[in-house]
Amino acid sequence: MKVIVSILAWTSGLFGLAVCMPLLLINAFFASPQQISDGSRALMRVILAFFFVRVTVRNLERACRLGPCVFMANHASFFDHFTLAAHLPGMHRGMEAGEHFSWPIWGTFLRKAGFVAVDRSSAAASMRSMKQAAAKVTDEGASMLILPEGTRSRDGKLLPFNRLPFSVPRTAKCPLVPVGLKGTYRIKNKNSWLLRPGRIEMIFGEPIPPEEVQDLSTKELASLTRERIAALIGE
Repeated sequence: MKVIVSILAWTSGLFGLAVCMPLLLINAFFASPQQISDGSRALMRVILAFFFVRVTVRNLERACRLGPCVFMANHASFFDHFTLAAHLPGMHRGMEAGEHFSWPIWGTFLRKAGFVAVDRSSAAASMRSMKQAAAKVTDEGASMLILPEGTRSRDGKLLPFNRLPFSVPRTAKCPLVPVGLKGTYRIKNKNSWLLRPGRIEMIFGEPIPPEEVQDLSTKELASLTRERIAALIGE
């Protein structure tokens, strides 16, 4: 039965992607920066619905009152991207591995939508990527989404956080908002092709204000953020 449900969900979801991806690309080409976020948010919700995935959002008001900030979330499934893009408030952009920008359609969308490519060829190149991300906040007024684990967890548990991304809120002098995602690993994890439709819970944590972001060392800020996300997802 699980296999049949998974096949049905994949069939429906891939159809939804086929319909929505061209619309995402058109939106990225012709819309204003704010309209890109609004259009992407609506289309990502449609995609999730085609995969038979529902999302419950908690404590959204914590983020809505802040203005441009840096969101950091745990990463256990490719559904994390859809969920976050569908429900983060305001105008926001993200950071993606540089190789993703060469993918057909998706790479074009990332470039046109103003996402930042993470160059991992050297420490200096990675730092340039972080500075570009910070400029999105300070110069363009867009919030940034960062997944500090850097890769999907294979067991659903939090991985160690990379410290370099924490230079973004420090450079931008903006709030940092922890976000916890529960349920994405069960729906689709890295170890299996099976898709298990269900509910995702997206929980906004208490923001770390700019003053505290500046006062803490990078190690302390990474540790605090990880502790807050762990508490949100029940680890």
